[in-house]
Amino acid sequence: MTSYDQYGDEAHQRQANRSDFEGNPVNALVVTEFNQHVYTADQSKVFLTSLPVTDALAVLDLYDLRSLIENTLFRELKQGWFLGRFPKKTAYAVRSHVFLTLTIFNLTNTYRTVIPTDP
Repeated sequence: MTSYDQYGDEAHQRQANRSDFEGNPVNALVVTEFNQHVYTADQSKVFLTSLPVTDALAVLDLYDLRSLIENTLFRELKQGWFLGRFPKKTAYAVRSHVFLTLTIFNLTNTYRTVIPTDP
């Protein structure tokens, strides 16, 4: 698929209105059967990726990692650490809030993952 022309870096986006502009290719992985469950045409799962889709299971494994990051990290930051609520709406206050929250979040997770040593 090259019709989706918004996929690309900033330099690519600046070329978007030129007559010789071509969109970057995006591969689609359509899952019609998984774990002995057959999906109908209107229930098929579609994954868009810039990765080659010659090994479909590898692409799906990477999407599992992405969902893990989105559902654990981003959700926890937005809901548990109030990253979506800012004390002030100025750019400086928002930037400070985000950096401070991410720093404390990382320190907390580092502390949680340290394995205690037995004496």
